[in-house]
Amino acid sequence: MSGVQFSSRHEENSVLIVNDVPEQLTLMDTLLRRAGYLVLKAEDGLEAFNLAKENLPDLVISDVRMPRVGGLELCRLMRADTQLRSVPILLVSAVQHDTASVVEGLRAGADDYLDVPFDSTRLVAKVARLLERSRLEANYRNLVEQASDVIFTQDLSGRLTSINTAGASFVGRDPHGLLGDSFFSVFGLPGVDHKSNGFADGFDHSKGGQEFRHQFIAKRISGEERWLDLTMSPIRDRTGETVGFRGLARDVTDRKQVELALRDSEERYRLLFESTPQPMWVLDQQTFEFLTVNEAATRTYGYTKDEFLSMTLDDIGAREGLPAPVKDTLNGDEPVISGPWRHQTKDKKNIYVQATSHPVLFDGKKSRLVIVNDITERKLLDEKQERLRVSLQQSAMEWRQTFSAIDFPVLIVDLEGRIRRANEAAEQSVGAEEGQLVGRSVADLDEGQPWKTAAEWLKGIREIGISGFARGDRRDDRQNMVSGTLSG
Repeated sequence: MSGVQFSSRHEENSVLIVNDVPEQLTLMDTLLRRAGYLVLKAEDGLEAFNLAKENLPDLVISDVRMPRVGGLELCRLMRADTQLRSVPILLVSAVQHDTASVVEGLRAGADDYLDVPFDSTRLVAKVARLLERSRLEANYRNLVEQASDVIFTQDLSGRLTSINTAGASFVGRDPHGLLGDSFFSVFGLPGVDHKSNGFADGFDHSKGGQEFRHQFIAKRISGEERWLDLTMSPIRDRTGETVGFRGLARDVTDRKQVELALRDSEERYRLLFESTPQPMWVLDQQTFEFLTVNEAATRTYGYTKDEFLSMTLDDIGAREGLPAPVKDTLNGDEPVISGPWRHQTKDKKNIYVQATSHPVLFDGKKSRLVIVNDITERKLLDEKQERLRVSLQQSAMEWRQTFSAIDFPVLIVDLEGRIRRANEAAEQSVGAEEGQLVGRSVADLDEGQPWKTAAEWLKGIREIGISGFARGDRRDDRQNMVSGTLSG
């Protein structure tokens, strides 16, 4: 058995060569030392494994066929060891074109294969390439360790084969102590079969070479529940066969809470939209097609929801007679209050509405949310009041015309005897211009008739009151006033 031999120089990379043929061992030792590598030597796989555990070489070059422990078994031993699993392995075989051995070696964990005899250039080139790849993988592992996401690998049965610092910190355990544990138990799901968590289909896809994602709740060491977004992808050997899974779990609790809050908000908005007693709908801002309507709209207009969704505003006469500025604002980005407008229901009944619309984004489309207020009763009442107003104005005008047309003097006075209105005949009788009698006292007019009698009559009313005058009090006086008026 050969011991460990070191070069006199302080090489950066160490290579462990394993071969039971002394000539092959010496040849590779010489070539690698000349290339500047530190060389360790062993004559079988078991000795090599012990040396590797002690010295942690950067690369192992092993013969395939050796007594006691051969190269394939050495590969399996190293890949099962937490310290040596990432050390690259180059298998060497003197059996030409041993395809089965090549495949078996790659499955056992070898990184490359070299046939004997070989030239020195090819050997050194393969060593350099494997060491460079090992450095890149080491850098990648450093990145994995520094990552804030949980990164791990597991075998086909779901047992962890590696996990980074973030993952270990998440569950509050030592990384090496987690290896071999169930993925589900580590992440706070003890005894839970992956089929009940929605993982079954994903694992099946990964086995078929497809990546899959799944969100689930995991527990920190503190017992706090966090949402993790898990991405799983298959790990394949050089033959393309799936040998495990690689996982990246990102803490998306904050985002998930926002999503849940948004979903809750959307659900509450939907309930509000559906339960609002006023008709509401969402319109495509470009085509004016109905995108959705609430139940109140279907009750008010008589159309089913499906019928609405095949219609536009034009089908209910909503754009008929709209001024151009209103049409333009419907395409804008500002709230619009408009109306009253006349719409038509499915049974051809006219209704009047006032509409408030707001710009919204619905299913990715620029849309408008429209809230409709049915003002039909108010509109009809307004129209009735307008007709009454016009009728009163007409009656007043006719009365004024009749009052002015009377050919004998007529006065309208208050109880104090002040004139409130006088017709044209009254103004002419005293030689007054139009409007000059208003505000004057009847007693100040001509002392002749009929003004004198009218003044006395008003005085009598003031003394006994209208009610007494109507009962006949001072009947003789009233008779005299009437007689005087008649004679006048």
